[in-house]
Amino acid sequence: MLSTINLLTAPTGYIPEVETTHNELTKEIRQTFKGGRVVFTVSKITCAGEAKVDGRSVGHWEDMAVGDWGNILYTLSKKFNYLIH
Repeated sequence: MLSTINLLTAPTGYIPEVETTHNELTKEIRQTFKGGRVVFTVSKITCAGEAKVDGRSVGHWEDMAVGDWGNILYTLSKKFNYLIH
């Protein structure tokens, strides 16, 4: 697993406030936080994920597990909360 940001551990029961879209052509899941500036995209084929803020990559993860996904979204919500509105 690669990353440019240190992950926080999401609390039990954490549910991210994101809009989730599925693109069946590209086989991707995109989760966008309110305001659209913080976005997390996951490949359904490779299980790789990438976080972007204002279009700039801030993290990349390979072979993600479900627990990783929650921790990534939680970390993004905390680290970039000033952009999410």
